[in-house]
Amino acid sequence: MGTMDFKTDASAVTINVLLIVHPEEAASKQKGQRAGQTEGGRSSGLHDDGNGNKRSQPPQGRDLNGWRVSREPCEQTQAITSHSNEGTQMTVEIHPKDTTPQLFKKLSFGKGPRRLPSLRGQDNKAFQRTEAPRPPGGKDLHAYPWDKSSLKSMPVDLQQFEKLDAYALKVNIKNSVEELVKALLKQARTDLEKVRAIWMWICHHIEYDVVGYHNKSQLSSKPIDVLQKGKSICEGYAGLFEQMCSIAGIQCMKLSGYSKGYGYKMGQTFTGDSDHAWNAVYLDGRWHLLDSTWGSGAVDDSFTKFTFRYNEFYFLTHPALFINNHFPDNSNWQLLKPTLTLKDFENNRLHNSNFYMLGLLTAHPETAVIQT
Repeated sequence: MGTMDFKTDASAVTINVLLIVHPEEAASKQKGQRAGQTEGGRSSGLHDDGNGNKRSQPPQGRDLNGWRVSREPCEQTQAITSHSNEGTQMTVEIHPKDTTPQLFKKLSFGKGPRRLPSLRGQDNKAFQRTEAPRPPGGKDLHAYPWDKSSLKSMPVDLQQFEKLDAYALKVNIKNSVEELVKALLKQARTDLEKVRAIWMWICHHIEYDVVGYHNKSQLSSKPIDVLQKGKSICEGYAGLFEQMCSIAGIQCMKLSGYSKGYGYKMGQTFTGDSDHAWNAVYLDGRWHLLDSTWGSGAVDDSFTKFTFRYNEFYFLTHPALFINNHFPDNSNWQLLKPTLTLKDFENNRLHNSNFYMLGLLTAHPETAVIQT
């Protein structure tokens, strides 16, 4: 017996349905389209954030590695398959036509404790299903400026992650994204733990491709290529993160925008296409931001060598801090109220992660640009 939980709606009507499912007839196709967004600002995906994390500045309209950001949506098709003919108990809510569809949070088929129905991909492996990502709304917004309340957008006890982090670092699968996720989820129960395991693995196993940055013809940002090669630029980091979350049943978006990365000059303006990519994940009823490229390490001043140097700051960063050096193409993904203009972003002082981790706040001046 399982239940399907919806967000509550005062105008909704709830009914119970009992389904008798036959395994050989249960496959139904579901398509998921998500808009791919790519790399951010004029500076490259790696930046000097106080931990020595450097990022390179590509030409305008290109990502950390100088690649133009792809805006084509990616489409995945998988079939839902039930493994039990014992029947399925579902709770369904019927909403008026003029209301916004609500997010399915849990779905269980047949016997057993599974929260989500399994999906079978082309390789016949069982995966979990992810609903189409919803756009951010009022519940997702955080107040600007930062009020020193928390470095992260949700309560996180890092000590509780110690065993999971250690396990994730030891997983060594490079031939299949699906098999990698399957191995990582063996020690992850909650959605937060799933995202954490994926984050830790990528930050410690994918290096920034400085050679690919200089030789674009040899570069691929496809998740399977990033996994097998073990290196990429920011779009590859964000794309792999998005696909791994999707396989794990987590709503995730790849976002693009400007960033104040390696090579950024104080007071510079941002024009042209975005040059950096990062992600948003949906946890506990709201969206959260993270940047696995900047969480993974640093490049040297000459941008010829990458060094793994993990940075916790960019995992579920508080949006009022994330906006300091990440400006998304779509202002809704600032997750802030009020949102900042590009001019605000250009004028604001740039702080590294150590500044915030020490609990510091800027008193005066408010902007990095002072007109005289």
